[in-house]
Amino acid sequence: PQYNAIVGGVAAHWDEATGDMICRAVVGWGGRGVRGDTDRNGAKLLAGLLTNILANQYAMGLTAIDRPVPAAGRGGLVCAHCGFASAHERAFYCPKCGMRLLRG
Repeated sequence: PQYNAIVGGVAAHWDEATGDMICRAVVGWGGRGVRGDTDRNGAKLLAGLLTNILANQYAMGLTAIDRPVPAAGRGGLVCAHCGFASAHERAFYCPKCGMRLLRG
């Protein structure tokens, strides 16, 4: 690839309903060209972060969550920032610029 990058870390927030701290291992990677090594290294980094979170004595375990599904609008989803029209009804963010998609 001409360039590639792997960024990872832990994102945490307080659950307002239960008062528990929710920790998530977050990894993002990208580049141009062949993705094999970058994908493997990103997956290894994500597994390492998750292992370290679960190794904490206060970790309660994994939680099964469903993927959120946005409400379908009248038509496709349109980005207010760049005008990109997404044909995928489950998309939350624009694949072109990363901004949140509008419904309808």
